[in-house]
Order: sequence, then structure tokens, then C-alpha cells
Amino acid sequence: MHLTEVSFHQAMKDVVRNSLPVVGAMLSGLVMMMVDRICLARYSEATLAASGPAVFTAMAIITFFTGAAAIVRTFVGQANGQKSPTAIAASSAAGLVLATVLGCALMALQPLMAGIPGLSLREPAIVELERQYLSIAPFFGFFMVLNTASASIFNGLLKTRIPLGVTAVGQAVNVFFTVGLVFGMFGLPEMGMRGSALGTLGASALTSVVYAVLLQRAGLLPKISRRSVRELLPLTKKQWKLGAPAGLTASLEEAGQTVFVWLVGGIGTLAMMVNNIALSVNYLAIIPVIGVGIGCSVLVANKVGEQDERGALHAVFAALAVASIYVGAMIAVQQIFPDAIIGLFLNSDADSTIAFEARAVVKVLWTYAASFMVSMILGAALEAKGLSRQVFWIRLVFAWGLSLPIVGWVSHAAGGQVDSVVLCWVVGSVFELVIAACYALLLYKSREVSGNVFGS
Repeated sequence: MHLTEVSFHQAMKDVVRNSLPVVGAMLSGLVMMMVDRICLARYSEATLAASGPAVFTAMAIITFFTGAAAIVRTFVGQANGQKSPTAIAASSAAGLVLATVLGCALMALQPLMAGIPGLSLREPAIVELERQYLSIAPFFGFFMVLNTASASIFNGLLKTRIPLGVTAVGQAVNVFFTVGLVFGMFGLPEMGMRGSALGTLGASALTSVVYAVLLQRAGLLPKISRRSVRELLPLTKKQWKLGAPAGLTASLEEAGQTVFVWLVGGIGTLAMMVNNIALSVNYLAIIPVIGVGIGCSVLVANKVGEQDERGALHAVFAALAVASIYVGAMIAVQQIFPDAIIGLFLNSDADSTIAFEARAVVKVLWTYAASFMVSMILGAALEAKGLSRQVFWIRLVFAWGLSLPIVGWVSHAAGGQVDSVVLCWVVGSVFELVIAACYALLLYKSREVSGNVFGS
């Protein structure tokens, strides 16, 4: 199948037009996350050490629920491609019902999440800080699930600028409350680690209110009664059927990073601090790629709805091209200015050894960013074609069956040597590339398959 110059250029324009607002929303979230991590890093060395495990543990769990709720974009996208207002309205309502149920299930896990830090062998003071954060996480997670479903509805309709505006406002509020509640500024109490979680809770709730108003104005927030829920149940079940594997895949990615943090932390406290800095720097490169992946996903879903397989393939290649430009630029910055980036996450009296070891890790982060870029975009395209189950099994086998056990062996054999963190990142990068190759093969084999979720 040959790509024509005209069609590929058009695909590039479509990817840029629909992905840039999503990337912008991801970047606003990245700014919030970076402010959060920088605040906790500068508040104390204890909060620096605790921030990595706490945040990653919370997001590993929350991401399953948000990932499952996000599948509504595939249904809305395909319905939009079919030019069916009835299917769009039904898909949106079913997605909101599913998101509400998922959010309530997440809140029910609060006692379990609060007890997770006690399973580790880290210092009691760090465990207590992690517990403070994880005790609040299920509540802001509830609103994150609703927000994800709402944003996915607009993204599926290719109205990606709406989530951009809502997210930017929400994250601005989040930054204000996070800085204020961590350090006790702007007339707010000083709460350290707990203040970070409460700031996220307030901003997430406000964002849900804004989305509710916008959905109502768009006619996509119907009055959901018992009868309508029963009528939506078959479609909600279908969304759950495809959303659960998608949520598991997203959760496995987050959980894998969490386990990675725990395994590297086993090398020692210094290794944990170095790795937390590396994780934050890595986010600068990969979070916008997730936005391009979402943009690619909704375009592919719309093309599947239009029964335009060639257009779907063009969208995938165009998304890879767009993402490569950004990732290439970030890799250059990491290689040329590593010290300037690392300095953002260290206070003035931090041990110089942390900066020295972090520099070595940052130098190899490009391997993971490049591999993740390909796997993320191809995986998103496959989910848009209703192949979320296959995506899940590939990640389970290679990330959890091979990559993490090898990282565990490396960290166990490290003998406290901090430079082993570099090898751990290289191992993760190699297997992320293997996953990307499997996704590419699956996408190639699915090129003649309809992928219509309404007929599955």
C-alpha cells in the first residue's frame, strides 16, 4: 500500500490540527506535575524520596479506571465518522454512566491504597508521607475518571480544543493550590505532601463541574434515569468489554513504572532520588507523545467509521512523523543541557553526588523516549480499531514477563552501586522497542479488518 504525497500531507495536517490541542492539554498537565514534583523536591529530601513511589502508585491504580473510561473516544469517534447523531449521543451517555461506576469503584479502594506503603521496607518517615498522599488519591481519582470520559467525548468528535481550554484552567488552579498548600503560601496552610494531594483534588473537582456545563450545552449530558440506564446497558457493557483491556494496558504501563521505581529504590536511597529526577525529566519527552497518540487514536476511529482504511494508515504514519519532531528536539536538549534540567529538581544544599549520577541517567533517557513514542502511537491506533485486548496481552508478556524481572535482577545484583540505574533504563528501553515491533506487526495484519466496534 503506497502513500501518496497529497494524502500524506493531508494526514499530517489532520494530525497536527487534532493532536496539538491534546498535546497542549497534556503539556498543561505536565506543567502541573512538574510544579508538583519540584515543590515536593524542594520542600525536603524526604518528600523528594516519597514523591516518586506515592505518585506512581496512585497513578498506576487510577490509570486503569481512566484508561477504561477513555475508550468512549473510540465509540464516539467511529459514530462521528458514520455521521450518526443518534450513535454519538448514545455512546456519550453510555460512557458517562461507565465513568461514574468506575469512579465509585475507585473510591471504594481507598483503605487498600492507603495501606500499600506499609508493604515496603522504606524508612518509616517516607512510608508515612506516601500514606498521606495515597489516602487522598482515590477521591481526586474519581473526578479524574469523569474528566477523562468527558474529554474523550469531545476528542472523539474532533473538538480537541475544548479539553485543552478546560484542562488549562484546571491545571492553573491546581498549580495555585499545590504551591500554596505545600509551602503554606497565599494564605493557605502549610501541609507538605498532603497539600499536594489536596490541591489536585480541588482542581479535579472544579474541572468536572466545567465539563458538566459544556456537555449540557452540547446536548450530550442527558437526564439519565433508571430506564435510560437500562437502555444504555448493552452499549455500556460493550464499552466495558473494550475499555477494561485498554485500562489494564494503561495501568500496566503506570504500574510497570511504579514497580520500576520500587526495584531501583532497592539499590538504595541515593538511587531512588536519582531515579525520581530521571523520571521527571523523562516525562518532559513522553507526555506530549501521549497527546499525539490520543490525536492519532481519534483520527483512526473516525476513519474506521468512514470505512477508510488507507486514511487510518496515513494518520498513523503522520502521527509518528509529528511525534518524532518533538522527541528529537527533547533528546537534543537532554544531551546538550543535562545539568540545567537536573538543577530544576535539586535544592541548593543537595548532595553533589545526586547531580553527578543523575547526569549519567539523563544521557541514556533518549533510548526510552524513542521506543515509547512508537509503541504509544501504534498501541493507540490498535485500540481505535477495537484491538485493545491484543494490545494488553503484548504488554503483559514483554513488560511484566521479561523486562521487569530483568530489571529486578539488575537492581538485586547492583550491590548498592548507583550507576546500575543506567542499565535498568536501558533494559526498559529495549523491551519497549520489542513491544512497538509487535504492535507494528499486529497493525499490519489488521489493515483489512473493519474494526467497527458497533458490530463487534
